[in-house]
Amino acid sequence: MWTVFHSHNNNKILSGSSEQQAISRTTTVVLAIFFLSLLGIGMGRTAVETLGIPYMDDNVANRESPTYFGIIVCLLKDFSLMSLT
Repeated sequence: MWTVFHSHNNNKILSGSSEQQAISRTTTVVLAIFFLSLLGIGMGRTAVETLGIPYMDDNVANRESPTYFGIIVCLLKDFSLMSLT
């Protein structure tokens, strides 16, 4: 089905195929934003997961380190579960 849409200045008429092209462009932009966002999140989490625990191991008292490790592992697990939903 072809529908006709009028632009704001009423001089230009958009057909159904032009509307599909506009939707396709919008979808591409949205997917690119999602991809870049997830890439940034992945890079940020990698730094925390690979550098955070050794840093804590070196700078926290031996008696308190298991508590801090438990907190970090719990937080990382919760954040990974939130990204799945």
